[in-house]
Amino acid sequence: MSSIYCDNCGSPIIKKLKGEQRQYRHHFCNGKCYGQWRSQYLTSIGYGRGASNSMYGRKLSDLTKQLISKSVKRALSKPAWKEAQSQRGRRNMQDPDYIAKLRSAGKRLWEDPGYRDRVLTGLRESMPYRKYQSKKPNRPESQLLGLLDTNFPEEWRYTGDGSFTLGYYIPDFVNCNGKKLVIELFGEYWHGKRGKKKRQVKWDKTEEGRKEVYKSFGFDCLVIWGDELKDPEKVIAKVRSFT
Repeated sequence: MSSIYCDNCGSPIIKKLKGEQRQYRHHFCNGKCYGQWRSQYLTSIGYGRGASNSMYGRKLSDLTKQLISKSVKRALSKPAWKEAQSQRGRRNMQDPDYIAKLRSAGKRLWEDPGYRDRVLTGLRESMPYRKYQSKKPNRPESQLLGLLDTNFPEEWRYTGDGSFTLGYYIPDFVNCNGKKLVIELFGEYWHGKRGKKKRQVKWDKTEEGRKEVYKSFGFDCLVIWGDELKDPEKVIAKVRSFT
């Protein structure tokens, strides 16, 4: 039996290795360990970033693009390959480390103004976005915007169209007078309000969670629920005490 240990996790590799395999500089107990080790190693030497990337400043030729396209189409035509990729995706989405890595990468990308503008522009120009996420306020948002404009003129601006973001969160209204204040209008169903319409939602979609998220950016947040718009005077008093 072999006394060789995995270079990533340190676990003993309990299998017989051929003579030439014993001469390898590195050994791993499975593909996942190799992937983790390779990622850490390449990061440590700065490989693949900026000018160190072999494709830096270069463009693929038309012939290369055609070959890649054919290769991808050939793979997609195989049910076994598609099923393997599907199973791999399901396994990854059950891995807390993988999910945390995705979330971290997404936050880093969203902090880049250029990337954020490209994404928001693409969303606004897409047909689904125009159909379901119009640039104009929806009916409840229009009702709240009317109350704000009437009772707090030139204090609040509608930003649900993505014109103002905090991280990758888009508040519905932001204060225009230099105060770090935002207002979110929550629908009972989508944000899991208590009562008959209660549903399980992610922490950052709850009232407490969203306030904590904006607090991390230095902003205070007021959450107004859709059913509160039935009593405009209550909403006005709530906004006045918030400001």
